[in-house]
Amino acid sequence: MIDEQGKITEIDAMNMIADTSKLLAKDAGKHLSSLGGNLISNKLVDNVEFWKWMNRNFQPSNIYSSAKNIQEYISRSEGVESAVSKQLQGKGYEWDWMQRQRGQIKNLFKNYFAGDKVNRPGTDVSEYNMLNGQTREVQLKAYLSKTNPDLHNTPKDVTIVTNKEKVAYVKKQGYKNVEEFQSKSEIEKARDNRLNDAKQGKAAPQYTVKNVGLVMAKAGIIGAVFSAGAEAFASWESWKSGAITSEEYLKEIEKASGNGGVTAAATAGMMIKVNAALTVAGASSIIAFPIAIVLGTGIDKIVAPCFGRGRYKQLLNEAKYYQSLESMHKDLLISMQVAGEQYGEFLFTMQQQTAEYQELNKINATLDAGLNDLLKKI
Repeated sequence: MIDEQGKITEIDAMNMIADTSKLLAKDAGKHLSSLGGNLISNKLVDNVEFWKWMNRNFQPSNIYSSAKNIQEYISRSEGVESAVSKQLQGKGYEWDWMQRQRGQIKNLFKNYFAGDKVNRPGTDVSEYNMLNGQTREVQLKAYLSKTNPDLHNTPKDVTIVTNKEKVAYVKKQGYKNVEEFQSKSEIEKARDNRLNDAKQGKAAPQYTVKNVGLVMAKAGIIGAVFSAGAEAFASWESWKSGAITSEEYLKEIEKASGNGGVTAAATAGMMIKVNAALTVAGASSIIAFPIAIVLGTGIDKIVAPCFGRGRYKQLLNEAKYYQSLESMHKDLLISMQVAGEQYGEFLFTMQQQTAEYQELNKINATLDAGLNDLLKKI
């Protein structure tokens, strides 16, 4: 894990971030995880960006332009609900596959584009490798009935992604590049969850004071951002080797953070902006984790070069972060104490900073009594 010069390698630093994030995600509430705010913001971004994408795909009807429009449209008849369900099955399958690819370290420097048209001829998603410039075309086939995938217009050189029940059939048709993704029951569950959200008015294609405010309120009671320095990295190595348990590792990184962390509430709103930018650009969502886990000086010098490459540097600059993550503790505190500029940019789209803070305080006060119940629902 340490190279010949005794330095932490770039990939190990990223692996530590990914491993720790997944561990914390299993039980964020129990461990008072700093990533609690990030995990919640990831969920919000995933939901909002999916419905925004649906709206772009099904223009100019504006069916998916607001939670109210979606809810009213579905309530018209069983036939309409059935049609929406089919749309969510296909487009949801594409979205979920892209999100899984973006979350894997091996795809860190790949972008995924599905476009804004309901049907792309011969392909659904384009995978672009930023390091070598190569592009892979992918077509996704989510078939839940006994009917087999229609491959009539599918070129033989594209990669076919289908549920595991249909993989054998596709291979028999002469396609060499076939990948399995999800099962029939997993696709049905994802489709039904989105359909239920739409019917209940929870399919929000916009960031609003309400949904972002909920994220901020919940993040505020979850904990502080961990500082991933050399001490935490050593604990990670011990945990990976089996020398300490998961519980012991979590305690170690909490101890290593000390007073170096900043509140999750400070970063939750910022993460919404960063995650949304990365999702739209098709970049790997794993790149967001270094912002949730504040990096110490030792690892900063190793990981910082990652952010200087191509689209990532531009995205992070647009999000008002810096290549040198060493100053992030100070930057976050200053932004919370004196400006509220970050809030004004992506949390509200209202008039003045004072009004924005007052509105957020009102929302937080209203939510205080029901926070415990709200946490369980997310």
